[in-house]
Amino acid sequence: MTAQEGAAGARIVDRGYQHYGGERRGIASALRSITVGTMKRSLGFKRPGSAKVFPFLLVAASFLPFIIVTGLRLLIGDNISRRVPADQIWPYQRYFTWLGLAVLLLAALAASEALCPDRRQRVLSLYYASPVPPLLYLLGQALAVTIVLTLVALLPPFLLWAANVGLAQNPGVYLQAHWDEGPRILAGGVLLALLNSALGLAVAAFTERKGYAAGALIGGVVVASVVAGIANNAIKAGGAKYAVLIDPLLVGPNTARWILGVHLDTRVQGPIWLGMEVAMIAVCAVLVVRVYRSLAF
Repeated sequence: MTAQEGAAGARIVDRGYQHYGGERRGIASALRSITVGTMKRSLGFKRPGSAKVFPFLLVAASFLPFIIVTGLRLLIGDNISRRVPADQIWPYQRYFTWLGLAVLLLAALAASEALCPDRRQRVLSLYYASPVPPLLYLLGQALAVTIVLTLVALLPPFLLWAANVGLAQNPGVYLQAHWDEGPRILAGGVLLALLNSALGLAVAAFTERKGYAAGALIGGVVVASVVAGIANNAIKAGGAKYAVLIDPLLVGPNTARWILGVHLDTRVQGPIWLGMEVAMIAVCAVLVVRVYRSLAF
C-alpha cells in the first residue's frame, strides 16, 4: 500500500470532550495525598530496601535511650542508681541534645525527598494545572517533612515521660507533680521539628538533586557550628556571645531545654534562643515561598 492510498483511507473521528464523572474530593484530599505520599517516600516505603536503611537507623537511634532506660527499669526496678533518681537517669534536656543531630540528618533526607524529585522530573506544572496552587503544594510538603521529623523529635522523649509516670511507685502522685513536663516536651519537640523542616526545605528549594540538597544542609550546619564556636571562644567583644545563635544544632535543643525549665549553661538567655528559632523558621518559610513563586515552567 502506498502512502497516498493509506492517506485516502484515513478518517478523523471526533470524539469530543467529556467531563470527569468520578468523585471530586476537593482541596483537602489533594493536600492529604501530597502529604502522605511524601511521608512514605521519606521513610522508604515502596522503595528498594537500601532506601529504608538510613531512615530506620535514625528512627532507631532516636528511640534507643527510651528503650534502654525503660527496659532497665522494668527489669531491675528503680534501684538502678543510688545517686540519681530513676526518672532522671536520662533527663529530658539530655534527650533533646541527643536528638538534635538525628533530626538534622533525617531533615536532610526528608526535605530533599519532598522537593527535589518533582523539580527534576518536571511535574510541578502538572500539580499547578490542577486545583493545587504553589502554596498548597508547599504546605503539603512542609506538613509531610514536619510530621516525619516529629516522629523523632517528639515521640521518644514524650514516651519516656509517659513511662516515668507509669513506672512510678504512685503514678497519680507523680503525674500531679510532673504533669507540666508533658506539654513542655510537646512544645520543645514540635519546635525542633519545625526548625529542621524549615531549614531542610529552604536548602532543597534551590536544587533538583537530592544529594546536593542533603549535603548542602549538613555541610552548612557544620560550617555554621564551627564558625559560631570559634567566634564565641576567640572573640572577646561583648556581642560575640550571640554568635552561637547561628548554630542550628544549639538553637533547637537549647530552646527545648529552656522550655523544660532547665538552666542554660550559656551566656544567652532562653527567650533569645526561642526568638532565634522562630525567626529562622519564618525566614526559611518566606524564602521557600519566594523561590517557588519565581519558578518558570
